[in-house]
Amino acid sequence: MTYLVDGEQYISLLVEWGGGQGQYHKKVDQLYPGTVYTFKLGGTATLPSREAAPQRSLITGSTTAAPEDIGRGMNVYLRNCVTCHGEPGSGGGVIPDLLRSAPEVYEALDFIVLGGALAGLGMPGHSRQLSSSDVADLRDYLLFVAASLRSGITPQRLNQDLGAMQRQALDRQK
Repeated sequence: MTYLVDGEQYISLLVEWGGGQGQYHKKVDQLYPGTVYTFKLGGTATLPSREAAPQRSLITGSTTAAPEDIGRGMNVYLRNCVTCHGEPGSGGGVIPDLLRSAPEVYEALDFIVLGGALAGLGMPGHSRQLSSSDVADLRDYLLFVAASLRSGITPQRLNQDLGAMQRQALDRQK
């Protein structure tokens, strides 16, 4: 936007992640907080330096869950989580990438997902839609995906493996 103050013209820009796309997805390794830059026409000031944003690592841990349990967890994620949290491992925007959450999030996943412990931060409880078993399957799915990505598996191979697990879960429901 541009504006005048005491006869001097200024231009202000909002930069970094914002808008609908920035809410859910990041396309770079590090996510920087948004900033407003204001320039005075004819001004000579230099831009301030910016600290590098910390990069969150993929969660550690693994799972020994059966493939059908992981497939059920994938189905839970796709039905209830992907709309807000996006594709696991994509890095997240303002809404957290669950593969880059703190260990405490996984320890409290039942309270968060079922009990609404983070409702004040925008994460509603899902006790009407999900059970403790669903949350356990969701946890196993997320741990499996994180461990797979840490191992260097290609996204194509991971999707093939997950598709097979999802089919096993669906076949067991019949």
